[in-house]
Amino acid sequence: MQSHYTLSPSLALTWLLLMLYSLLLLTLVCLPWSVWLRVGGGALAFAAFAYVIARYARLRLGRSVLAFRMERDNGITLIHRNGLHATGLISEYSLVTPLLVLLHVSHEGAGMRSVVVMRDSMNVESFRRLRVQLRWA
Repeated sequence: MQSHYTLSPSLALTWLLLMLYSLLLLTLVCLPWSVWLRVGGGALAFAAFAYVIARYARLRLGRSVLAFRMERDNGITLIHRNGLHATGLISEYSLVTPLLVLLHVSHEGAGMRSVVVMRDSMNVESFRRLRVQLRWA
């Protein structure tokens, strides 16, 4: 059974990451470090925040996954924004919940890759079908 799923940018993931970043900044402000260390830490945190938002939530970078195809025997093909296709296997450590699907994909010789699928990343029926397919796989 082969199924094709297309992802769209997730507003829910953007807000979740924004709340986590705000909590991190609040923690940095409360630390008893010098002002320069806190500013430097905030700048590094902002760079990481911008990268994660662009790659996983807004799907703007070349390595962002825009679609994937589920294959037989836990196989998956990831389709990136830059047009590359990467094949691999879905790990048994993938997480499936009613609001979020976190796919851990292992590539031959390329390590692990994670794909975050929030409920607002695709239409309701596709998200339900993906969850059912992953639960029974």
